[in-house]
Amino acid sequence: MTFTYAGFWIRFVAVPLDGVILFAVSVVVQLLFAPMLRSGRMDVMLMALGIEYLIGMLIGATYEGVFVSRFGATPGKMALDLKVVRPDGSPISLGRAVGRFREDRERDHSGDRLYHGGIRLSKAGAA
Repeated sequence: MTFTYAGFWIRFVAVPLDGVILFAVSVVVQLLFAPMLRSGRMDVMLMALGIEYLIGMLIGATYEGVFVSRFGATPGKMALDLKVVRPDGSPISLGRAVGRFREDRERDHSGDRLYHGGIRLSKAGAA
């Protein structure tokens, strides 16, 4: 089986495409918690921020996990004809897809976001 690996720039473009979708969902979640954030009570505001963060992580993990395990790509990757596969060409399981999300979040927090393991991405149809 032969793969054509996606280059850095095409993968770089896929990230903001998914980001737009997740941003829209994030705005809805933030609007739900806006009254708590305007309460003026520090304990209530901190609790609301913590809950927002946890909900955001759950939404992101679900988004990445379901799309990659079920369709082989997130909508941003699909728009650019990219597909996520295992080294042998088989699909990614839900657990691995959620693990990829977790790994990306760890990179976000370590400041190493621009490096993204590209060998997991290939052009759809090239396999």
